[in-house]
Amino acid sequence: MRPPADWVPFLWPDTWRDPAKLDLIRGTPFNCAVGDGIAPVVREAMRQNGIDAVSLKTAPVTVIEDPRWPQVRTGSRGDADAGPTGNPWVDANGFAIQAARALTPDKPVWLTEAPPSKRVLKPDDYRLAVCDAAAYGASWLPSPDLDAWPHIVAALKLFSAHAEWQRYRPMARLAVVSDLAGPHRDLAMETLNLLTRLYVPFQIVPKPRAAGFPVILNLDEQDPAADPWELAVQTNEKLGRRNDLFRLWNGGSLNAYYTVSAEGGSALLQLINYAAHVPGQAVTAGVMTSYRSARIFTLEHPQGAPIELHRVHDGVEIYLPPFSVYAAIELKR
Repeated sequence: MRPPADWVPFLWPDTWRDPAKLDLIRGTPFNCAVGDGIAPVVREAMRQNGIDAVSLKTAPVTVIEDPRWPQVRTGSRGDADAGPTGNPWVDANGFAIQAARALTPDKPVWLTEAPPSKRVLKPDDYRLAVCDAAAYGASWLPSPDLDAWPHIVAALKLFSAHAEWQRYRPMARLAVVSDLAGPHRDLAMETLNLLTRLYVPFQIVPKPRAAGFPVILNLDEQDPAADPWELAVQTNEKLGRRNDLFRLWNGGSLNAYYTVSAEGGSALLQLINYAAHVPGQAVTAGVMTSYRSARIFTLEHPQGAPIELHRVHDGVEIYLPPFSVYAAIELKR
């Protein structure tokens, strides 16, 4: 059996007892079937095909509690709900994944949210679920009985082709200190969520490691009844533009995750579009470092292509082509 870090998991339907169904898995990145009722004949066929079979109850992984189906939240009339940031309110899991990875750094992080039953979903909605998890180094567990299975596989192949991205570390000038437990947990999690929507990168670190950051937010020292929105805004204002690592223009439905390689020669700005359709306005990204070159990868063009960097006084700006769900900008010094 593979080490847990090498698992690429998927849910196996308990009602599937025909080993021929494994044809849906062959040629995909998936190598770990998750289920408690996998028939012995299927389990043996999996073993012969190099697919590990595990139970979600006993697998040595961290499973996100109450994961959200990624989307732009809409009102009763179908229009996008506005969050406190003024941008559309999105249901996303990136902040929760970062929290889980900080608490259990030696365990893979899995998400098990099911597609909503009351919505008609497009292929891009399923691709969004893949990217919402994989961009932050986690795994969403889809089931191969979904109609969108080929689109899910295609999206995951982009991340499998760039496994090195998972080893990049988050770039941040804000240190967040919290045990993410007890009476402070709700405040901490919602503050992390709102910092993400304000495009404020953060690292969750133990208190002794926080001293090297320009700004420290110790959530465990806050009143648990504090307003997380006010706390996020105050923290953003304390950082100021001088501590910006990146900026987005026309990125209302986007979340961003900025990471760097261990040696510092490469960086990655990942953009996830929770509207799951091409934005009505062109998106521009600014990065406050003078990189030499860049390539952009999208689900529409997973092979990647060079993209021009426009030099400005504090870094570079990038005029992004249209993309519906996900774009990764790989930057080189």
